[in-house]
Amino acid sequence: MIAVVLAGGGERVVAWEIGVLAGLVDGGIDPRRAAAVLGTSAGALVAARVAAGVDPRADADAIAAAPPGRHGSQVETFVALAAAWESAGASTAERRRAFGRLAVEQSPGGEEAAVASVARRLPGGGWPASLRVAAVDARSGERVVFDPSAGVSLARAIAASRAVPVLRAPVTIGGRPLIDGALGSATNADALAGIDAWLTIIITPVAADPAATGPERLWLTALREEVAGLERHGRNVVVVHASIEEREAMGPDPMSAATAPLAMAAGRERGRAVAGQISPRRAA
Repeated sequence: MIAVVLAGGGERVVAWEIGVLAGLVDGGIDPRRAAAVLGTSAGALVAARVAAGVDPRADADAIAAAPPGRHGSQVETFVALAAAWESAGASTAERRRAFGRLAVEQSPGGEEAAVASVARRLPGGGWPASLRVAAVDARSGERVVFDPSAGVSLARAIAASRAVPVLRAPVTIGGRPLIDGALGSATNADALAGIDAWLTIIITPVAADPAATGPERLWLTALREEVAGLERHGRNVVVVHASIEEREAMGPDPMSAATAPLAMAAGRERGRAVAGQISPRRAA
């Protein structure tokens, strides 16, 4: 059995991640049969669909056939949030709490509308057994990982994981306001340390670039620590970083799906290449 991690990074990564998953299936690696699928932020939506048994090739074909999406206009907001992160506190928890206060005070309303919007993008059937979703408690700064035992609706958990401070309203679960799970880590792969899987495949739009800056650098640092921890637990890990060309296909605006067909196609090609490096018999 394998485990799959799908990272956050904005709406633009959804199509690319679906493409990577479709390419893996093309090459004989089926993420629908994974022991665990962990999704964070945008990756939570992708994770929910594949964990529910939706064929990523069908999702990829739908993206390829769809008309061009609308361009977003949130680049400046993301740049400002990234610039504020490191000065927001001395630790990840402190920074998360600072962003949590910002989210509670300055985010727009529309919490239930956000949950309903997510619900429309999900297949029926409730929580898939293999699915895990990461979010952050806005008050405590603690990471929260939801699974089928949490007693939370799937759409609400995913909406919480996708609640980018300032841009989307925090989502209340169990009386707590929850926000974007990618604050501090886009992957949260260490949450799967206890999963019995011979291989963990981590799919992230973050480039493997030691010169990365801003949130990319922070996400890359967190990812490296998570991979080291998984390897200490005896796990084999394959990290699929987006290439420069794939990131260009996604477009510059994290909240835009305008280039989704290009992003999906680039991801699918990458997924096929990765599948060719893994033994299908063992991974299946």
